[in-house]
Amino acid sequence: MKVLLLGYYGFGNFGDEWSLAEVAAAIREVLPAVELTVISGDPEATELLHGLVAVKRTPQQIRRAIKECDLVVCGGGSLLQDVTSSRSLFYYLSLLWYAIRNNKRIILWGQGLGPLIRREHYPLVKKVLDQTCLITLRDRNSYALLQEVGVAKPVICVTADPTFSGYLFAPRSQESTEPVLTLVVREWPGKGHQWLDSIAAAIAGYCQARHWEVMLCLLQPDHDRALAAELQAKLASLGIAASLAPPWQRLEDVAEIFASSSLIVAGRYHALALAAVLGVPAVGIGYDPKVAALGSLLNLPVLVWEDLQDRERTRQALEAGGRVEPEVLHALAAAARRTQEVFAEIILGETRGE
Repeated sequence: MKVLLLGYYGFGNFGDEWSLAEVAAAIREVLPAVELTVISGDPEATELLHGLVAVKRTPQQIRRAIKECDLVVCGGGSLLQDVTSSRSLFYYLSLLWYAIRNNKRIILWGQGLGPLIRREHYPLVKKVLDQTCLITLRDRNSYALLQEVGVAKPVICVTADPTFSGYLFAPRSQESTEPVLTLVVREWPGKGHQWLDSIAAAIAGYCQARHWEVMLCLLQPDHDRALAAELQAKLASLGIAASLAPPWQRLEDVAEIFASSSLIVAGRYHALALAAVLGVPAVGIGYDPKVAALGSLLNLPVLVWEDLQDRERTRQALEAGGRVEPEVLHALAAAARRTQEVFAEIILGETRGE
């Protein structure tokens, strides 16, 4: 079987690359002889990082890859959203529609859906998704939005983000005796940089009282570098000489940095997920509702916009950062593996003619 993996791959985003690795491992466990191909922004980087065949995200190569595959899998992430732009939503819907027109089966694997802030997009989303064969969603908010949009025809399950499947990472002991707070940041859509003063002041006070170091870790360096430099300057003005982690080359590079940390302040969804999986205390920054939803699942504090207008509330959230309970992780791992189970039931059932 030939499976085409579609997502925001090959753009140096740790979370998307981690998702790709987990989904590919889960598919291979069900179909050991599967031929996997990835649509990528940087095919050479994808092949080097994952050892998978990759094709460039050009219209001609994408069309050819869709025509040659048996199944399209959208693995992880939040591909169908219109917060960044309507263009992104239409791009992914157009690829799925092309696959549908070519009689290809489509699976959405552990997806986050939305936000969809423009209701006029609902009919198009419904039209496309109603012609997929399986949709598994990583949280209840995505399921509620899917119901609101009116999608009902495919098999639909609420599972978990594929990064909780456990193929790559598991809890590990702290690998350093030097206390360090690791800060992961990204742009906050529509909010500018005014929240940086509050988070910088809270982190400076927290770490100075404990004599901790501060490290900035960029999970998508090309996108996050300018914001990190600004935050680094704000911390320096408060007496904190924050270091910058070297750019990651392997997924394990980020895991090693996190495992050496005393606290992760996670400004990206998959930073909070990785801290949870590794067993490192963490606090989220809720730049998107999906982070608040994940924090609720993990029973971890998440700083929302209102918190970051109040330095005392920000400080209290840092104080409340903790590890995720093992039973919570076990439940999320089982939920994430449920996507694989349903995938196997559908694909292997078809192979047997059931």
